[in-house]
Amino acid sequence: MSDEHDEKLDRFDEEYRRWGRRPASIPVGAATTRIRARIVAHRRVRRAATGLAWAAAVAVAVVGSWLVDTRRGAAPTPSPRVGHEAVALPDNVVLWWLDPETPVYFVIRPAEPGQGGR
Repeated sequence: MSDEHDEKLDRFDEEYRRWGRRPASIPVGAATTRIRARIVAHRRVRRAATGLAWAAAVAVAVVGSWLVDTRRGAAPTPSPRVGHEAVALPDNVVLWWLDPETPVYFVIRPAEPGQGGR
């Protein structure tokens, strides 16, 4: 290392030590309360963001599988059962069961003719 680099390091160390000797600008109790509040807020935001990310991932997976199935000419996602008979769903509807009693229907608008969309 060069002497210039060593001098810069020494100056940095001295400034850092001087900064560390200063008295605290916020009492310890107030600082602790602020830090805890920020951590709790961060956790809430992170949980909400994680939930939204999961919902988006599921929606993309369902829509993507529907698009793949319709391009191949395969049958749409399984239809709901009413009694022992299956109910036919339109081609633009995807069914996803949250649990045995809670169906979720994804209705996808078909592409308009001439738009070249999917």
